[in-house]
Amino acid sequence: MADTAGLRREDALIAVDVGDLGFLKDEWLVIGHQPNWNRTDWPIPLFVTKDGPRLELCTVDENDPSRILHYSPITQEEAERRGAVLKDIYGYKALSITLDKLLAEREAQTAA
Repeated sequence: MADTAGLRREDALIAVDVGDLGFLKDEWLVIGHQPNWNRTDWPIPLFVTKDGPRLELCTVDENDPSRILHYSPITQEEAERRGAVLKDIYGYKALSITLDKLLAEREAQTAA
């Protein structure tokens, strides 16, 4: 748990939807509870969905992030200005592979 103490939202490598199959198959472990973790320090990011060339800002329910409350058109420039990220859905294995790659890239940058 010491490895996760002090992490901030800005430290996140990726923000995606993922199911719980990795936990159900005991391939992912719950490592514990971080006593100083505060939900308000980790707000759900702004998401956009893409349908061809059209982007829509996707407002999700803070209590149930799988529930989309509202879509509204947004330009690429406005989405970038507001820090919105593409709303993606990953399987647990795809997320594991992606996280391994992102962590390796971060470690290489830190070592350089």
